[in-house]
Amino acid sequence: MRLSMRPRPVEPTRQLTIIRDDAEIESADVENAPAADGHIKQEVSQAPPAVYKPKKEVKEIPVPEVRQVTRYQREYLPLFNIPDTYVRCKGGVNWCSDSYVEYDLDEEDERWLESYNANYTKLPDEKFEKLLFHLEILNSEANQRILSEPGGTTEWRLLPAAVAQTSNLPRADAVASLRHLVGGRDVLLAEIVDYWRSKREHTGKPLLRRLQAPTNPSDPNPIYVFRPREKVNRPQTRRRRENTLDCFEKLRQVRESMTKALELTELLMFRECRKRDIHRLDVDLQRYQVAKHHQPPRLHPSLENEATIRLRQSQARASVGETRLRAYLDGAVTG
Repeated sequence: MRLSMRPRPVEPTRQLTIIRDDAEIESADVENAPAADGHIKQEVSQAPPAVYKPKKEVKEIPVPEVRQVTRYQREYLPLFNIPDTYVRCKGGVNWCSDSYVEYDLDEEDERWLESYNANYTKLPDEKFEKLLFHLEILNSEANQRILSEPGGTTEWRLLPAAVAQTSNLPRADAVASLRHLVGGRDVLLAEIVDYWRSKREHTGKPLLRRLQAPTNPSDPNPIYVFRPREKVNRPQTRRRRENTLDCFEKLRQVRESMTKALELTELLMFRECRKRDIHRLDVDLQRYQVAKHHQPPRLHPSLENEATIRLRQSQARASVGETRLRAYLDGAVTG
């Protein structure tokens, strides 16, 4: 059944009606309605009622319940003040400062320093660390300059043999740079450079961890960590996971492990709360005994009432903690 109105040709001889009020529109439609349009009204009246789809229910975002914690001000005292400076503040990538030294002396360095101070002028530990640190930085910069020349590759710069080279930093240049950066006599600086070279030769790698080459992926030694697991030029994209039975079993095992960890955490919290309540009861009992011993007998009823109130509060806290733990364990078992 066609419910739309059929188009009619325009009658050029028919006069246009001038409408001056909204009420004239309805009366004009009723009086001037042609008889030929009667079938339209009949079709509309015989048409089945239109079916309207119910609107989808709008899901409301649940608002979490806010409860006042009565013991918050007692357990977390408002003693924190925002500091004016950061704690152990450092810069970002490639940050360098003259006052910051990354290197710490090891046992070999301390033995050499003790033997040197036994025969010559005392050399402070801080200055020795600073000298070794600047030697590492200078040698790394010299290696990068040599390896960045035309003909070098990126893979060669990451090899242990490339970063372990000390021949790119001449002895005279190292002494001159240390004299400019740290200061000291040339004899002392030359001996420290010789010691640093000998140590680098028998270790075979830089002293600073960030200057060492990455571990070979095929190396089975578990001590050598931070090895690259993928290619350098491979983009870090998300790996595709297959929905297999093995993956489902692994996820189920992870869920069971997490559930057990949560149960252990709840039990640990319950145990610590019980220990805290026992400690509070001991303290309240001692205070009550001391106050009853020193206060006059006429104040004993008030002391007993206060002790009774504290005991009831402790029992209420214990019951709440036990109820919460039982509800959580029951939910974990049923889930």
